[in-house]
Amino acid sequence: MTLITATTRLSRELQREYDRKQVAAGLSTWPTAHILPFQAWLAELWDRSVYSGEVGGTLRLLRPSEERAIWEDIIRADGESPLLEVPATAAAALRAWGLLCEWGLPWDAPEWNDSTDSKVFYRWAREFRRRSRENGWLSNAELPVFIADRIGEGAIPVPEQVEIVGFLELTPVQKRLFDTLTSQGREIKQRVVSQAPGNAVRIGLVDTDREIRAAAEWARRILETDTEASSPEFRIGIVVANLEQCRGRVERIFSEAFHPTSHLRPDRDTHRLFNISLGLPLGEYPIIAAAFLTLESRPHGIPVETLGRLLRSPFLRGAASEWTSRALLDAALRSLREPEVSLQDVLALAWRADVPYHCPELQSQLIAWRKFRQELTPHQMPSDWAALFSGLLEAMGWPGAGPLDSVQFQTIKKWHELLSDFAGLDSVLGSIGLEAAVGRLYRLASSGQFQPESDPAPVQILGLFETSGLVFDRLWIMGMHDAAWPPPPSPDAFLPFRLQRKFDLPRSSPERELEFAHTLTARLVASAPSVVVSYPQRADDSDLRVSPLFQTLPEVEAEELGLLGSDRYVHALRESRRCEVVEDHNGPGLAEASAGGGTSLFKLQAMCPFKAFAELRLGATELDEAETGLSALDRGLLIHRVLQRIWDVLGSHAGLLSTGDEQLADIVRRTVAAELYAFGRRRRALRRERFREIEQERLERVIAEWLQLERERQPFTVVQQEARRRVTVGGIDLSIRADRMDRLENGDFVVLDYKTGGCSASDWFGARPNDPQLPIYAVTAEAPVAGVFYGQLKTGRVTFRGVTDSEGLVPGVKPSRDAVSIDQKIDGWQDVLDQLGEDFREGRAAVDPKDRRKSCQYCALPTLCRINEAQRAWDAGGEYTDA
Repeated sequence: MTLITATTRLSRELQREYDRKQVAAGLSTWPTAHILPFQAWLAELWDRSVYSGEVGGTLRLLRPSEERAIWEDIIRADGESPLLEVPATAAAALRAWGLLCEWGLPWDAPEWNDSTDSKVFYRWAREFRRRSRENGWLSNAELPVFIADRIGEGAIPVPEQVEIVGFLELTPVQKRLFDTLTSQGREIKQRVVSQAPGNAVRIGLVDTDREIRAAAEWARRILETDTEASSPEFRIGIVVANLEQCRGRVERIFSEAFHPTSHLRPDRDTHRLFNISLGLPLGEYPIIAAAFLTLESRPHGIPVETLGRLLRSPFLRGAASEWTSRALLDAALRSLREPEVSLQDVLALAWRADVPYHCPELQSQLIAWRKFRQELTPHQMPSDWAALFSGLLEAMGWPGAGPLDSVQFQTIKKWHELLSDFAGLDSVLGSIGLEAAVGRLYRLASSGQFQPESDPAPVQILGLFETSGLVFDRLWIMGMHDAAWPPPPSPDAFLPFRLQRKFDLPRSSPERELEFAHTLTARLVASAPSVVVSYPQRADDSDLRVSPLFQTLPEVEAEELGLLGSDRYVHALRESRRCEVVEDHNGPGLAEASAGGGTSLFKLQAMCPFKAFAELRLGATELDEAETGLSALDRGLLIHRVLQRIWDVLGSHAGLLSTGDEQLADIVRRTVAAELYAFGRRRRALRRERFREIEQERLERVIAEWLQLERERQPFTVVQQEARRRVTVGGIDLSIRADRMDRLENGDFVVLDYKTGGCSASDWFGARPNDPQLPIYAVTAEAPVAGVFYGQLKTGRVTFRGVTDSEGLVPGVKPSRDAVSIDQKIDGWQDVLDQLGEDFREGRAAVDPKDRRKSCQYCALPTLCRINEAQRAWDAGGEYTDA
C-alpha cells in the first residue's frame, strides 16, 4: 500500500510513527513504509513511466530552475511589456501557471481579455506552451494530468491500494488523478484523523512579542511540570499564523526561554527542545553567504562592507590563525573611508610584516583567487561556470579548514545539489557571463527554504498550512486576530478575476476564504486535547480583537494558564533577587602622564567620562564609515591644506594687502588645483573630472570670500601653521597642533581654527565645554592672547566667531559684553582643563553624558555602557517604565 500525504512534514511524522511501532513490536528490521508527499509520488510515477519506455526520448520533465529560466527569458523577450524586476515577475507568472494547470482553466475563455495583466500573461503562457511542445518539455504543473493519462492507458504500474491523508481539499487535477486510479480498479482511501474537539480557550496579549513569550513560557512550563511530557512521543505544537514574517523573533524568544546559554548561535544546536519547520533560503546560511561574497567580489571596486564581511568570515582557510589580524585589516581598510576598495588596496596592506594586520595566508589566497579569475573566459555555459565556481571558492580556501557541524555539512551538501541544478541549465540559458551566472545561482539559492534535519524535538513550531494531518498533545495557535483570520481574499493578479471565481480558485473571494478558514479552524481545534488560541490586542497603532471564528471560546487570563505575564515575570525576578550593589565608577588611574587622543581627550571627558575611558584607555572606538564623494572630514582637510599653502606664500596681512586681486585669484586657483590633484590619490571621487571641477569652483569661491574678510583685519603676521608642540594640560602630556597662530603688532597672539561646519564660541565655556580644543591652544600659547576665533568657511556663511577684548580685531566679532576679560576667560579655561585632566588621570569613568540627547545620539558604545538599561526604573507603583 502507498500512503500519500499533503505535506513533507506529515510524511516524515508518519514515517517516524511507523518506525516507532515496529520497534515497540520488538522488531529489529522491517520493510520501509511507502509514505510519500504528493509531489514525490508524482516524481516516482514519472520515473516509472520513463523506465517503462513509455516516454523515451520524446519528453523531458523540466526542473524548477529550468522553468524559472524559461519564464524569465519569455518575459525579457516580450518587447510590449518592459519590466524592471524580471525575476520577481517570472516567479509570479510561474505561480499563475501552476494555478492555471491545477484548476484546469480553459484556454478559450473570453475572460482572458478582462485586464491588461491577464492578456499579457495569456501571451506569455501560450509562448511557454509553444516552446514546451517544440522542445519536448513537460512542466511540473502539467505532470499530474500527464500521469493520469498514462495510468488511464495502463502504461504506468500503480499499487492496488492508495491511502491519502492530510488534504484539506483536492484540486481538480488531483481529483482527476485519483478518479483515474479508481477507474483502473485501485482502491483509494482517505484517512480521517479521528480526534474529537479538545478543551480550547482563548487569551489576548498586549502585542506579538508578548504573545510569543507567553507561548514559549507555556510550552516550557508543560515540559517541566506535566508528567506526560516525559514520554519521547509527547508533542507540543506552536502554530504561528505569519511565521514567515516573524520567524526571527520567534526563534530568538524561544531560544531565550529554552536555551538561554546558547543564544549566540542557536541554529547550530541540533539538540534544541524546539524545532521551527520553516527554513531559510539557502543563500542566507552563513557558510553559503560567504561563498557568494567570494563569487560576487571583483578585483576592482569591491564594496568595503562586502569585503569586511568576507575578511571576518570563519569559512575561509586561515580564519582561525589570522582571526585578529583580519579583523584589524578590515578596520584599516575602513579607515580609507572609501565606499569601494580594490584587491590591490587589500594586498598592499596585508603584505606588510610590520603592522598588526599582516595576513600572509590571506595574501596568498587573494593572489591565487585573482590569478584564477583573470584566466576566466568571459562567457561560458552554466555547466562550465558550475565547475569554475568551485575552483574560485577553493582558491579562497572555502569552506575553511575547521571541522563542519551537522548543519554546515547538510548545507554544503545542498550547495552541491544547487550547483548541479545550475549546471543543468545549458539548454535553457546558453552561454552567459560571470555576473549573470552568479546572479542566476543566487536567485536559485533564494527561491526556496532549506531546513537541515535535526533530532526530533518535543516543541514543534509550524505555519498554519503545515498542520494538516498532524496531531499534538498540546497546541497553541497564535496570531488569531480579526484582521488576520479569516485572511482577506487575494486573487492572483495574472489570472482573470471572473475566471478565478467561476472555478473557485483559492483566495479568489471572501466566501471562499471564509469556508476554507472554517475548515482549517475546525481541524486545528480538533488536533489536540488541549488548545490555546491567542491574539495580539494591538499592532502598530491599531486595536485588535480575536478572530470571529474563535469568539465562542472562553476567554482566560494569564494566571489560569500558569503564566506570570512578561511584566509580572520581570517583577518576580526583581523581587526574588539577592545581590549586593557596589557603586564603582572608577577605572585604574594613569600610570604615566602621557595619554593618546590629543585634545580630544578633554572633549570626550567633558562629553561623558565613560566614553573617554572606553575610547582612549580601552580602545573601544567605532569603525570608520565610507561616504560617497567627499566626507565632511575630507572637505575640512582640503580647506586646511589649501589655506596653509596660501599663507606660506602670503606670510602676513601686509603680504595679503600687497597682492592684487588677479594675482591672488591665480594663487588660490593653482593651490586648490594642486591640492585636489594630490588629494585625488586618496579619494577616487576626485579622479572624476566633473566632480573635481565642481569642488574646484566651490573651494575657490569660499577661500576668495575668506581672504577678502581677512583683509579687513588689524595687521598681523602668521607665525605658526599646523605646528606640532608638546605641552602639559591638566597634568597630562599632549601633542597638539593648532591650525594657525597670528602675531599682532604689539606681540600678542591670535588663535585661529578653521571650521567648515557649524561652530559657536559658546562651545568653549562651562565646567564641561563641548569643544575645549581652542581653549587648550589658548592656555598653552607662548605669548599673551588677544583673541580666540573660529574661522568658519562654509558655503553661504564665511565669518569669524570667537572672543576678544579689542574692538575691530577681526570683522564681525565685538568685545564681550560681560565684565570678564579674555585673560580671565583663559584662567577659567585653565581651571576647567585642570579638573578634566585630573578626572581622566584618576580613572573617573562614570556613565554620565553631559546631554544624553546630543552625547548619546551618535555614540557607538551604548551596548558597552548599557545606558539604556540604566535609564529604565521601577516607579513607585511598581510599573515598569522608561525614565
